[in-house]
Amino acid sequence: MSCDDKAPLIHAFADGELDLVHSSEVETHIAQCASCATAYASIMAMKQRLALPGLRMRAPAALA
Repeated sequence: MSCDDKAPLIHAFADGELDLVHSSEVETHIAQCASCATAYASIMAMKQRLALPGLRMRAPAALA
């Protein structure tokens, strides 16, 4: 398993979009590849920051 094969799947893995076989392959690769593990950690950190409650603005009630 090379990074060329697995790197494009890291975002899909982080979003839970892969089937069981591909998910397992990417998970194994991330456990063995420091570069891809760093990329995955960066994606997950970004997802956590984007989920913070203060990040989203609410539309004014009058807009409805």
